[in-house]
Amino acid sequence: MSTPLHDSQAGESSLVVAVNLEEKERLRLESMGILPGVEISVLTKGLGPLIVAVGDSRVMVERNIAKNIIVV
Repeated sequence: MSTPLHDSQAGESSLVVAVNLEEKERLRLESMGILPGVEISVLTKGLGPLIVAVGDSRVMVERNIAKNIIVV
């Protein structure tokens, strides 16, 4: 079942299936390695942005952006 990255829990790994954002934001995420077909892991999920692992990198994703990243 596909869900927004925003709903993932810390410690959970997921596969990105879609990024439902305008081109500018989508390209920014792609430059950080967040694109369909890539596995990402939520490292921290507090009150602020999510910190996710993408390969060997750590990326901060704002909550309003994470709502538009669809994962399984």
